[in-house]
Amino acid sequence: MKEKVDASWNLMNKVWNMARFVLLNVDARHEMDLSNLDPIDTWVLAKYNTMLETVDKMFDRFEFGEVDRALSDFAWDQFAAWYLEMAKLHPERTNTKAVLLFVVEAILKVLHPFAPFMTEYIYQQLPGSEGSICVAPWPSAVPLSTSAEADVDYMIELITQVRSTRTEYKVPMSKPVSLY
Repeated sequence: MKEKVDASWNLMNKVWNMARFVLLNVDARHEMDLSNLDPIDTWVLAKYNTMLETVDKMFDRFEFGEVDRALSDFAWDQFAAWYLEMAKLHPERTNTKAVLLFVVEAILKVLHPFAPFMTEYIYQQLPGSEGSICVAPWPSAVPLSTSAEADVDYMIELITQVRSTRTEYKVPMSKPVSLY
């Protein structure tokens, strides 16, 4: 039981920090230009669509543990670990700001039934939020015309393998290495 409480605490802390990053970098609500997305934007939105499809199915089946798993995997492993880190390279891009705000807002809406006070508080701070998260529309899938999912998944796998190899051979991250 303590492990579940710790995992929940860690997720709430992660969501809080994601929202804080967005609040520091997004000053207004921007419309996403779906015809001009970077591959990493397309990737995170495709992963979001997959998460939302799973969440909707699991809510319909009252399998709340699976809702938590799908949301946690997306929020932690894809959005926070990869997209946020890459967004830090270009936080001034309008589409990046729009995607950041869109995804964080969606995460809050899905998480709201499980953590109503925290999600309501954060939602009220988001640029352009109106009213309560309780009456905000449920998130919907983003229509994507192209997919960069496989390419970005490959890039992430490559980065993960390089990091793993560096660790295995005790090569400091500060030391440049050549890849072949």
